[in-house]
Amino acid sequence: FSREVALSYTLSVLATDVGRLSCSFSVTLNILEPADFDISIHDLGFLSGSVGSRGETEFVQAFGLLVDRSLGSQGRVEAHLGSQTVAEPFASRLQSPSRYQIVPLTTELWFDDYSSNFIGSKYAAAIRLFDSSHSTEVATTRLRLRATPSGGGVSITGPYCTATAANDGLCESSSGPMHVQVGSDWFDKYDSASIVIVQSESKLMPATIPIGSVKLNRRVDWTKNSTRNKAIVEVPPRSFFRDETFDVKIYGYTEYRVKSIDFTLETTTNALLFGLVYPQDLSCSSTSTSNTLSISCSLPTSFQPPTSRRTSPEYLLAVSVTVTGGSAETANIIGHVTSMADLRTDSVVTSKTRMEHVDRMGYHVSSSALAKIHIRSYPALLTGILPYAEQGELVNTPAFVDSETITSDVKVSGVYEDYVVASRLSPSKIKGVVNNIDRNSNKVTCIVDPMGIISVDPTCQNAKLDGNQNRAGEATVNVSAGSF
Repeated sequence: FSREVALSYTLSVLATDVGRLSCSFSVTLNILEPADFDISIHDLGFLSGSVGSRGETEFVQAFGLLVDRSLGSQGRVEAHLGSQTVAEPFASRLQSPSRYQIVPLTTELWFDDYSSNFIGSKYAAAIRLFDSSHSTEVATTRLRLRATPSGGGVSITGPYCTATAANDGLCESSSGPMHVQVGSDWFDKYDSASIVIVQSESKLMPATIPIGSVKLNRRVDWTKNSTRNKAIVEVPPRSFFRDETFDVKIYGYTEYRVKSIDFTLETTTNALLFGLVYPQDLSCSSTSTSNTLSISCSLPTSFQPPTSRRTSPEYLLAVSVTVTGGSAETANIIGHVTSMADLRTDSVVTSKTRMEHVDRMGYHVSSSALAKIHIRSYPALLTGILPYAEQGELVNTPAFVDSETITSDVKVSGVYEDYVVASRLSPSKIKGVVNNIDRNSNKVTCIVDPMGIISVDPTCQNAKLDGNQNRAGEATVNVSAGSF
């Protein structure tokens, strides 16, 4: 049917007697009133444009702007032809992401092992996803990071992180931020690595997204420079946050296997607290006073003297250390060995001697040698922001009808340095990602580009339409927090 039925028609009748003397017939006409066709939408969304047609019997009407929606929100579309109405319900659904924001948490990597949970060799980043309507309520999407060493080595791909609508599009793994751990041998071969995001679940984003490069600090290869009849203290090279625990490793280098050792570890500040001792094969006892830990260890009598001489240092034990410092600083660890013997010699060290020390800066063998532990600021420092509008689409009804001001809250998520150790500490002890940071202390400001489409209040709390805006289109709210 057409959109309107004509008001008048001409009826033509052709008659013939067909050989009969008389003939009669009757014609019945049904006259229809004009019938308009239109489509309306209710409860959710707005119509977009006018009704189009596909031939004479099919009509098309676009709709969208499902503002203030939540997953499963329902609306209703109605088609009207004259007095006839047909209704059909619809429900909103999550869309695939089409863009992202990212805050790298790592600028350099260090060789790391079990003594500090491999954190030093992990590249990590915080990432938030958005759909085409600028909403963080995206369909569940998984991403991964891939690292490739400079010089064309073999790439390594990290575990998946998952972004969901419930988490405002923030992509997280089981251990916190998305990450990839580089190979331990990379710290002997390469100076840097390139990082990309890889994904295959959203057709609206590239399959690979370059992030940049990260510096690889070369491993300190101290074993080739060590000498016999020495004890060595090795500390992890990466920086630590308050409440983290790490291991200090103790080695001995004697002609044959170490039979016994007595030594002390001390720290020059209150930023470190010595804890438990974890021996390899030795049996150890320890005592502590203030900032000093004294340890005495020996092998069980069942161990027999070896027949061959050692050619490298021997790992003896680990001492757990907890960071208690409250500000960015460097804490020193100093070791002294008071006696040491191997299985063939009664004593190789008989008086208090400075141990040799290994830290991120190298191998220290002088009489004043020490190992440095680098401690991050507490509370953790802001390292970037991930701002987003709680509602990415607004309909400017105040400009055309007398209605209340329409607002969308502007959220400014702060990403803090300690997010990288989210798997190491309880949530109560880290900042991680703070969903809405304090506007005043972080000096949050906003600038709208272009002007006239939407306005933002001075404290950047919300974007609004109050009737003074008469332009349609997209506006970008550029958010700053301090230096970010």
